[in-house]
Amino acid sequence: MADILPLLLKCLLSLVISTIVIRILQRHLAALLQRLCQDATAAAFWRDYTWLTLAMVPLVLLIISDWLFWDADLVDSLRVSLLSIFGGLLFCLIKIKRHIDRFIAIPAHDASTASKQESRA
Repeated sequence: MADILPLLLKCLLSLVISTIVIRILQRHLAALLQRLCQDATAAAFWRDYTWLTLAMVPLVLLIISDWLFWDADLVDSLRVSLLSIFGGLLFCLIKIKRHIDRFIAIPAHDASTASKQESRA
C-alpha cells in the first residue's frame, strides 16, 4: 500500500493541473467550437472530447514515466512526473491548435497589400 500512495498523489496532481488548464480554456474553446461546429451537439461532443484528452494524455504519460523510473529518488521522481504532466499538456495543446487552425481562415493582409489599398483611396 505504501508504494501505491505516491502514484495516487501524482495522479491527483496531474488531474489538478489538467483541470486548471481546462478551466483557463473552457469559455473560449466552447465559444470557438460553437462557431466552428454544425450544431450544439457536435460542439458539445468536441468540447468534452478535448477536456477528456487534456486530462488523460498527461495522466497516461505520468503512469508510463512512473513505471519506467520506479527506482528514482523523490526529487527525480517528482521532476519526471511534472515533465510528463506538462509535456502531455503541451502535446495536447499543440495538437488541438493544429486541428483548429485548419478550420479558421485568417485573412492574409500583409503590409504591401495594405499600402496598395491606401494608395488607391
